[in-house]
Amino acid sequence: PSLELFPVTPEALMQSEEYENTLVFIFMSLSELITTIQKQKPANIERYISDLVLNQKNYPDFLNNFITVTVKDSKNEIRILVSPDYVSIGTNAEYLRVSLVPRTAQEIVDGFDSILPPYHCVDLIWKQAKIQLEPVTYSPKQGEPARTSFAASVKHNDKIQNQLKNLGSNGFKLGDLVAGHKKDIVLTNRLMGTNKVAIYGWHKKNGEPIQGLNASDHGNFYSDYSHGTRMIKKLCLVNGTSESIIKVLQEPELAELLLGAKVKLEFLRY
Repeated sequence: PSLELFPVTPEALMQSEEYENTLVFIFMSLSELITTIQKQKPANIERYISDLVLNQKNYPDFLNNFITVTVKDSKNEIRILVSPDYVSIGTNAEYLRVSLVPRTAQEIVDGFDSILPPYHCVDLIWKQAKIQLEPVTYSPKQGEPARTSFAASVKHNDKIQNQLKNLGSNGFKLGDLVAGHKKDIVLTNRLMGTNKVAIYGWHKKNGEPIQGLNASDHGNFYSDYSHGTRMIKKLCLVNGTSESIIKVLQEPELAELLLGAKVKLEFLRY
């Protein structure tokens, strides 16, 4: 499909004869954007979202302001930069966290010069998050959108936004590091030689994750409403010196701080 910019309304867009074979980007409110995405063929939705984020920069600006997370032991200190929230579309005023299959998530984090989090990093991020939300679930009743649908992600996002709203301006400010509200797509050596996706997280207030590390139940084509894409910049600080996080993850003495074990991370991307 071609990528073109049409100065049209969403209503006119739906009636366009070229719509079926064209990915169209126009300035829309979040509700109009959601409607447009829902009109896409299911197989096209993730490509559409990827192009929205990477080509059209249709994502909230606050996602560009990565937050420092620090971990250290008696010998070393590593500072990583993490996205304040999960990959989203929209604007600072109204945004939607999108659930993605691993391939699309990888494509987007590549565009931000980032990696997906090793699963132990999800714990580190939660511990240092300013906002630790209680996980909320979505259990569809008969006739409601399936857990794997885009519509389910929209419903879940509404619940999360209500949680943040209820904290008030004194509790939450846009750009704060937020955690606990999604399961992360993660990196783990358990994925070596498989075609699976690994998910982990959804921490409760007591710090226990609802989702233990699961690298076996779902193929790498799977995503549901609970999955989020957190980004970690490829550059980090090791004892005050800029270093590649990929290199750090290959050195067991340093990697232990980010992996929770003195090993190399062999599985680095989907």
